Amino acid sequence: MRMQPSTDQRELIEAVAGPVAEILPLERLHKGADGERARLSSLAELGALAIALGEEHGGAGLTATEEALLFEQLGRQLASPSVLASVLAAHIAASQGNADMAGAIATGAEPAALAVPSPNGILLIDAGEAPAHVVLMGPDGPTLHAGDTLGGRKLLDDKLWNTPLEEAALTGTGARGDDSLAIRARLLCAAQLAGIAGTARDMAVDYAKLREQFGKPIGSFQATKHHCANMAIWAMASADQMSFAGVALADGRDDAAFQALSALSMAIRAARTNAGTNIQVHGGIGFSDEADPHMLLKAAHLWETIAGGEEAVHSALLAEESPLGGAWSAKH
Repeated sequence: MRMQPSTDQRELIEAVAGPVAEILPLERLHKGADGERARLSSLAELGALAIALGEEHGGAGLTATEEALLFEQLGRQLASPSVLASVLAAHIAASQGNADMAGAIATGAEPAALAVPSPNGILLIDAGEAPAHVVLMGPDGPTLHAGDTLGGRKLLDDKLWNTPLEEAALTGTGARGDDSLAIRARLLCAAQLAGIAGTARDMAVDYAKLREQFGKPIGSFQATKHHCANMAIWAMASADQMSFAGVALADGRDDAAFQALSALSMAIRAARTNAGTNIQVHGGIGFSDEADPHMLLKAAHLWETIAGGEEAVHSALLAEESPLGGAWSAKH
């Protein structure tokens, strides 16, 4: 049984990490979210939206493993949730046998928006003016809806969370993908969160090397060292569990659902913890609007919401068949 991605798989994704960072520099988020749609087109040109889509649909035909590793890189650059929406929409269209739609979504010609259920309908995230498709992240997995079934849109916020949030209504039941799509959605959310945890770690370490107190870099003080070391452990644990889950899904293992939920549980905690600690390492500047740390914490909370929330993830994990046999909740 494979435990982790191969060297070739990791090197492939590392090769596109630079272009992804060029397309999605963190400083863009200080200028508002107006340019995110154009950046989505650039990611589509790079092939990021179709990396695991079948070649018959215009994709690269790679596996969930490479796709998850790519989403970790996207998470490091705080990519818009519309990227996840486009990827999942293309997978659903492909599973429904609609090759033309899958190809149009993967090339960015038909943009998709992400939504989650809310008490008043749905919470629509970074949807743009007229999305061609809407992917609703429900507890049983994502569903794909036509953009013209969207109505009652009301802007809630377009600044605080670094992405536009709208209240809206969505009619119809939508189309579902195959049984593995719910697992894939959780895996990609985990990858995005693991990327946030990694960026928070790196940001804190870099600042600790530069910021001086009493004539010394603050990274030389034991308290700061411990913070950075703990962040490194969180980031490594979340990334390793995520990549392990990606291998499980790619190999079609029976424990894929369990491993993806485990990865999501770990990544939610890692992203939230590291983002908060990063602010603490930065001190007062970490809370300021012109600095980057607060953006990571906001992104961690937003992606936790997209994933369904930590409590729901834990409940699903406890009910899942464990690799040792039987539901985990029944054994504890």
